[in-house]
Amino acid sequence: MNRNEAATNQDIPTAEGTGTMLPPEILKIIDIKKHFQLKGGFLSRSKGILKAVDGVSLQIRKGDIFGLAGESGCGKTTLGYVAGGILPQTEGTIHFEGQPIDDRSGKLTVRDVQFIFQDISGALNPKWMIKDIIAEPLAIIGETAQVRREKTERFMKEVGLTLEYLDAYPHELSGGQRQRVSIARAMVTNPKLIVCDEPFSALDVSVQAQIISLLIKLKRQFDLTYLIISHDLALLQYICNVLAVMYLGEIVEEAVPAEKLFTNPLHPYSQGLLGSFLFADPNKQRIDAIEILAGEVPNPILPPQGCRFHPRCKHCRDICRKEKPVMREIDPGHRVACHFVQHDGS
Repeated sequence: MNRNEAATNQDIPTAEGTGTMLPPEILKIIDIKKHFQLKGGFLSRSKGILKAVDGVSLQIRKGDIFGLAGESGCGKTTLGYVAGGILPQTEGTIHFEGQPIDDRSGKLTVRDVQFIFQDISGALNPKWMIKDIIAEPLAIIGETAQVRREKTERFMKEVGLTLEYLDAYPHELSGGQRQRVSIARAMVTNPKLIVCDEPFSALDVSVQAQIISLLIKLKRQFDLTYLIISHDLALLQYICNVLAVMYLGEIVEEAVPAEKLFTNPLHPYSQGLLGSFLFADPNKQRIDAIEILAGEVPNPILPPQGCRFHPRCKHCRDICRKEKPVMREIDPGHRVACHFVQHDGS
């Protein structure tokens, strides 16, 4: 499996069969399911089971910037929360640094995983000063006041904030500054994995570019590993070296390096997503050859049988309605779950 340079020219080795050792595995999830029992009405009777994540397997290696893309409601945020230990899985296994989570007291710690959330304002306690927000993870693991102060000041500077903001409150900062606080807070414990849930969506375009550049700089400086969840493929193309596309609780395509998915998307859903976006490099656009997505995402309480994308797919055949496609490797590092792969637009 190739793990070549991302569009950001990160130094992420390597390839199986080339004699170069792959980076160590940070996170591996196997056949993960996260189902929610929905209740309501008289006596809180069951209204069905929401299959937010329904049989996902993936692995993230040290140094990866792993992108997880899909429309709203596809389950990508839920998968990120399960992968990062915020939510327990319904079924499946999670390994962190080769160890089952159950062997690590049943949960990940703030030393293992940190989060950068989409809702910047909601993620920062409005009653706390910035210095206390950033230092909170250090307090949780029992660091001394001196260590908390030193690391808080250090990472304030690393994310581009001056120390004058230490005694400020979140409402006194701009959106970009608050996101920098979130990044500093995520880094103070030197976590092995940072899960970024739509970290750019609440920011305007100019600030997005600044935050992306900051994440890339910090990744190189501290050898970080990211899982970045986003609906914005243009941003993921710029920053990620691995990319997976999720639809209705399942991974339908994965590419290593990520550029393979942009130059040759295999799944009709991936093609539709790409057709919905404009990219900076016109040579990489496939808009003319791709049909824009039509229709709505089906109800995850009652997902379609067979391929879950078949109600929206122009290539649908009888087998798609009856049999679930298995994930298969089309070329090294490029996997897809589709009965009829549309290769190079054919």
